[in-house]
Amino acid sequence: MLPFVSAGVGIRYSILSKMFYHITIVDAIAVAHYVQAPRLSLAPQWGLGDKECRNRQRATMDNPDQTRPPKPRRQRFDPSSVNEIIGYRLRRTQLRIFQQFIARFAEYDLRPAEYSVLTLIAANPGSKQTEIAEALGIKRANFVALINGLEKRGLTERRQPAGDRRSNALFLTPSGEKFVAKANAAQADFEAECVAKLGGRRARDQLMALLDLLAD
Repeated sequence: MLPFVSAGVGIRYSILSKMFYHITIVDAIAVAHYVQAPRLSLAPQWGLGDKECRNRQRATMDNPDQTRPPKPRRQRFDPSSVNEIIGYRLRRTQLRIFQQFIARFAEYDLRPAEYSVLTLIAANPGSKQTEIAEALGIKRANFVALINGLEKRGLTERRQPAGDRRSNALFLTPSGEKFVAKANAAQADFEAECVAKLGGRRARDQLMALLDLLAD
């Protein structure tokens, strides 16, 4: 306890009397309370000892990431939810066939749509642009750009039918006929590989029949 020097005026610490240090009664009471009060610890509330509590506080300060909750593991991507959709499987198969076609016809610099246009022109010389575009489901603007490209390569030409200046008839050039003959031979080999994958001609015919049902 700190000794009181005067009850009404103030008190002094006996140990500091020679230094003339003066404090008020209120200050003395506050200091005395702090000195005598037992140190509080939150550890018992958590069932931990003081030492263990200090160790945990120190570990948290050294590695703050330990206090963060672990990140949830990302679920592995599973595409099986669309594998049973007919349209999806047809689209995936079409993309795969086109990729193989483009790789096979790389030496001819030919894409599936271009080959189809050349094949139809060869089988139907003098056909109108609109007829071939409709048969292949190609928009008019896209078809014009496609046929312009084939013309620049010297494979096709446009002619105006007699008595019809508003439309153009499409023909293969002599170079185009030779080009299509080579492309047809490459396509025949590619078609044979696809039929073999299906299991033969009969399986191929069954597939074509099923595709016809879907397209009807």
